Amino acid sequence: MTTIHMLPGLLTPTRGTASVLGRSRLALTPDVRSRIGYLSESYYVYRWMRIADCAKFQQSTFSTWNQKIFDAIVDHFGLDRPTKAGALSRDERGKLCLAMARGTEPDLLILDGPAPGHDQSQRSCNSV
Repeated sequence: MTTIHMLPGLLTPTRGTASVLGRSRLALTPDVRSRIGYLSESYYVYRWMRIADCAKFQQSTFSTWNQKIFDAIVDHFGLDRPTKAGALSRDERGKLCLAMARGTEPDLLILDGPAPGHDQSQRSCNSV
């Protein structure tokens, strides 16, 4: 078990306490959980979906969806929108997943592993 998995409620801790967005990690309501963005190191997406389908999928789940943020990140990384997720490289899937996580406008973004395309010599995604 890791702290990264415990904070958003993916795993239950065996001991100790933690707070997330001012609430006990054990008492996270769906509303509070919807304010947490989580980028898994596995970069899982449905392989049959195109990039635009991934955005529509997230939009249907999150009332805070911001298409402009998603589009800006996709454009920043030069992802080709008609491409199916299954045809993307691991790094490209990571970039797509980062766009999906940031597009929800989370108050807290948890990155499980290094963020794709995170290069100090490039413009940060936080500025889009």
